[in-house]
Amino acid sequence: MAAFTGKQSIVEAAIRKEHDRIGEELKRLREFFKGKKVYIFSGASYAHNMASVCHDLGLEVIGITTYHHDQNYDTKEINTVKFMTETIGNVPNYTICNKQPYQVIKFLAKLDPDFLIVRHQALTVLGYKLGIPSIMEGDSNKCVGYNGIIELGQRIQKILKTKKLYKNIASHAEFPYTDWWLDEKTDAFHFVGGL
Repeated sequence: MAAFTGKQSIVEAAIRKEHDRIGEELKRLREFFKGKKVYIFSGASYAHNMASVCHDLGLEVIGITTYHHDQNYDTKEINTVKFMTETIGNVPNYTICNKQPYQVIKFLAKLDPDFLIVRHQALTVLGYKLGIPSIMEGDSNKCVGYNGIIELGQRIQKILKTKKLYKNIASHAEFPYTDWWLDEKTDAFHFVGGL
């Protein structure tokens, strides 16, 4: 937009000013998040963008489960998967889970992330029951921009300080699955494929 309107110097000055304004806090957050792992559970393009934001904060994205994947958005102009992998590299443990939450429980239990980011409030309960601090980040405009990234980082930092509470909740929670399914030896993809 700046190039189109001939205002590059004004925009570049504003970008430098914003980088300087949040620089110290971003550095502090990145130091705090060193070695911390996040798992993202939301819609496709939202998860891809959230992974980039988490990467900017210095977090390790250890997995993503998206509710769907719409190939209509894999165009030359808009390809959020491509942008994400170009920005942060390949994300391990990437799955598309259409109405199969019983699998996500297996992924989360095995990977043991430090926290979970979800787009829909009801899914935070999944993290609570597994003892994983969870944040609902539903508004796609809330965590963008300079202030948005800092505010998300501060919220994550706060929730990580309550990890003991989540472990306590998990010790009293039950899932509606059999012991066989919850056993770590049972493959999460056991029911995938032909019958």
